[in-house]
Amino acid sequence: MKSMVEKEIIINGYKVRYGEKQSSDASVVYVFLHGWGSEYTIFEPLFKVVDCAVAIDFPGFGGSSPLQEPWTLATYAAIVREFVEKKVGDRKVVFIAHSFGGRVLLQMLSQQSKISWIQQVICIGIPFTRKRTRAQNFIQAILRTAKNILLLLPRSAREKMQEWGYDIIGAQDYADLKNEVMRKTFQHIINADMEYLAQSLHKYNTVFIWGTDDVAAPITDTEVIAHRVGATMHRIEDGDHFPFLGETEDAFKTIFKKSITI
Repeated sequence: MKSMVEKEIIINGYKVRYGEKQSSDASVVYVFLHGWGSEYTIFEPLFKVVDCAVAIDFPGFGGSSPLQEPWTLATYAAIVREFVEKKVGDRKVVFIAHSFGGRVLLQMLSQQSKISWIQQVICIGIPFTRKRTRAQNFIQAILRTAKNILLLLPRSAREKMQEWGYDIIGAQDYADLKNEVMRKTFQHIINADMEYLAQSLHKYNTVFIWGTDDVAAPITDTEVIAHRVGATMHRIEDGDHFPFLGETEDAFKTIFKKSITI
């Protein structure tokens, strides 16, 4: 089976790296959207089981251009929409979206009525809810209150304090970012109301494939959303936030292949 060919395209002034696997007689294209801090190659195990696919690196990640200013979900959604229109043509699309990629996709789906060329939506590890303990809320309140005081500290000490606080409240992805543009982008992303955006899924043939041990996107919350939008729910026992990798890869691929052939 052919492997992905790496290419580049310019969209809205940004270089977008992507992988492409073409099949001249394919009526469906599988479009993969990666998670935060990742890149398109993470889906390598799944590329092997589809005959026609494209997968992008979002700007700010992988081999695509770095961001010049903070982006929102709407900015990313516009990139996905234009990319698909340019690369897919009049064929049907199955979206496979992981975590942050799912946030972007849901933003795109929520911006209009049902999109006729979408045949199926497969969601993996999308954090639909943000729940914090009282201790985490307390630490976050301290960080907000102490913002001006922190500015008086030496830069190295200030960064240490901020990283400690964000680690405590479970925002390690934020703490790991050294680029201020990406930090502001991350803030825009996580502040989006995903439960509201998830309502758009009821218009589509939607499948959830979830790791039972996913800490970033707990399966108990996901099952509620699945019921609400009429999605088919599949559980990957012992799977984490990346159930399509590692020891659960084979179990995931079995469910994935059955899902896309129905």
